[in-house]
Amino acid sequence: MMNINIPRMFQRYQQSPANRFEFNDSSSFPSLPPIHEKPTLSRRQLLSPFYSGILPAEIRTLIFTYALTPSAHPTIPSYDPNSDACRPGDTHPIIVYTALLSTCRRIYHETYHLPAHLFPHRFYCYRQPEDLSGRLFNNPDVYFTRLQPWQYEFVTRATFSTQMFWLEGSFPSICGNIYMQNITELKIIIRRGDWWWNEQNAQLAIDPYRGEGQDFAAVNEYMKRPLEQRSWQGSWGAAFERMGRLRVLEMEFETSEDKRAELGRVVEWARSWEFPMGERGVLSMRKGERDQRDVGPVEYQEVGSWEWRGKTVHWSGECPYCRSHSCQNSLEKCREKSALKRRGEGPMLLVKCCSEVQDPVGTIGMIGSWETS
Repeated sequence: MMNINIPRMFQRYQQSPANRFEFNDSSSFPSLPPIHEKPTLSRRQLLSPFYSGILPAEIRTLIFTYALTPSAHPTIPSYDPNSDACRPGDTHPIIVYTALLSTCRRIYHETYHLPAHLFPHRFYCYRQPEDLSGRLFNNPDVYFTRLQPWQYEFVTRATFSTQMFWLEGSFPSICGNIYMQNITELKIIIRRGDWWWNEQNAQLAIDPYRGEGQDFAAVNEYMKRPLEQRSWQGSWGAAFERMGRLRVLEMEFETSEDKRAELGRVVEWARSWEFPMGERGVLSMRKGERDQRDVGPVEYQEVGSWEWRGKTVHWSGECPYCRSHSCQNSLEKCREKSALKRRGEGPMLLVKCCSEVQDPVGTIGMIGSWETS
């Protein structure tokens, strides 16, 4: 058994009176040179079925990957279902069991990169599940101090479920940071409660060019401009260029069913975005690579979508049907809403989303998955 320094990021959660669930920050793990950088040779471990020739190397890799794949935490409860943070695919705290890395030096050499690579680095941008540390999961700068610097190379995917104020105000400032430089696939999720003034049932609006999404009238006017008349004015849409290896950007736009038409307008607006990436070109949703000689209509990829039944937290303060803050159930839709609320249910939520299909460089799979061209 080796005595190794397991990065603190992947220790089990520890309960803390000051902050309900913190990652273990114990000083009992001294800062040592990583084993994979030491010149010591690994023993061949020929008595182990992993290395005796019984199992092909490909099967061994699958087993190790499975063992280090994050899973639901066995002791921390699942997220409160009546919260913005609990969504399909993200309902439980997760954990990575790293005991495998302590087995022997040869296994460590084959697997040391997997915890950082497989862990779903998710940020909630000030609307995190209550059992997760806000200090960690709202602030990437703090979160990534829990990794060893050599692990940044293996952080290739990250997800930001972000309110609009954080996307417009804070996101651009982190894109050039060292921990963002090896991310090739970035996902940004705008949840039902993340839109500007959603509690007032305000119009859906998003502006990657100027970062003024709450100025609804100005956004509406800017949406009418042809592509060649738009300019990137230092907003979050111009920040992706600072991420040195970003290749795929995925976006999810979520809202309630009463805003289906508004969401449709946002999606059509998003399909025309071409995020500047410097010498690497643009992140674009066009079908095929862009050619300046093209004068015909632009063809975009299809939009993916799915729906799920929300909870009571997803109703806005203003009734979406009678537009009143003190709904009197005067309309049939109002009465349907009241019946759903009595059952603890919310509106049907619509999500416009991307697929995981890898397309050739310069093309896009579905809405929100931009690839460099």
